[in-house]
Amino acid sequence: VDLQTEEALPSAKEPASLPSSADSSVYLQTPLHMTIAYNHPDVVSVILEQKANALHATNNLQIIPDFSLKDSRDQTVLGLALWTGVHTIAAQLPGSGACISDTMSDGQTLLHMAMQRQDSKNTLFLLEHQADINVRTQDGEMALQLAIRNQLPLVADAICTRGADTSVPDEKGNPPLWLTLANNLEDVASTLVRRGCDATCWGPGPSGCLQALLHRAIDENNEPIACFFFFFKPVSMDAEGRAPVHVAVSKQHGVIIQLLISHPDIHLHVRDRQGLTPFACAVTYKNNKTQGCLQLWLQEDVDSRELGLCHTAMMLGLEEVVELSPCQAPVWGLFHSHSSGKEVPSVMLTPERFPSRTGNAPRQPHSEP
Repeated sequence: VDLQTEEALPSAKEPASLPSSADSSVYLQTPLHMTIAYNHPDVVSVILEQKANALHATNNLQIIPDFSLKDSRDQTVLGLALWTGVHTIAAQLPGSGACISDTMSDGQTLLHMAMQRQDSKNTLFLLEHQADINVRTQDGEMALQLAIRNQLPLVADAICTRGADTSVPDEKGNPPLWLTLANNLEDVASTLVRRGCDATCWGPGPSGCLQALLHRAIDENNEPIACFFFFFKPVSMDAEGRAPVHVAVSKQHGVIIQLLISHPDIHLHVRDRQGLTPFACAVTYKNNKTQGCLQLWLQEDVDSRELGLCHTAMMLGLEEVVELSPCQAPVWGLFHSHSSGKEVPSVMLTPERFPSRTGNAPRQPHSEP
């Protein structure tokens, strides 16, 4: 029962009566290969029954068919049944000893091959029959990564259901969650999160630093991905102590900034390692659009000397910031006394009156030159 056919001599033409799955150029076929190729389910049942009887025989004279033998196309009997679409036969083979996770000469399993072909039906069939999801390809890809790369959302969901590790990055350091969003598979991304994937995990960033996925999305000006991560802890810090809103301000991405400042957990007074709040970053980058987004918090944002950001902007000679902001309420500040050499409390000064202490007079937008 394990005899394999030899390579056929070239013939003038293929017999017209052969089924489409049968090819006379294929050799090294076992009787079960040929039975499947010619679609004889009754004969398949006889061979499977013969193997079951041989396994339970009391003597050692029985020949047990080997279902892992491959034909000249590197196909096992299970692979042949799958690719020819005879699933009724394929369903019987794993229980009769056909290994569902056999590897081919190129290191791929049937599960890998089905996903490479973007064949959802056969992939799901293999998963239902306990195909091993932890076997990697020769390139080091996991089953989940293959499903994402080949845009197979149902397959990715099924793999997650079977306990796949959703945190394993690819060779470039991209976690599965990032790959799904980069491939516009938001439904799969939601499935990953629902299955326990960490949406706030850290990964490699520019110049070898570490950053959360939200930081990365903002850093790359990727609005759709940033919108997805908007719902997951927007106050996390990167390796430079920057919150996502700091990064959004530095990239001058208005839509993402608006999303972040509308989040109920956002803290607009958080400072990075340079001591800058998001609005201070906006002043630094002269991002007028961002300054408009953050203007509601200007009156509350004071530094260690109790100077508001409008006062600081005037000290830096950035009068246009004050012109753009509604910061007209008095704020307690400090000024340097030339007589004592100490900083003493000032009177209640609005930002418009403060330049008289600093020497930076505000511009008069309608005055004559």
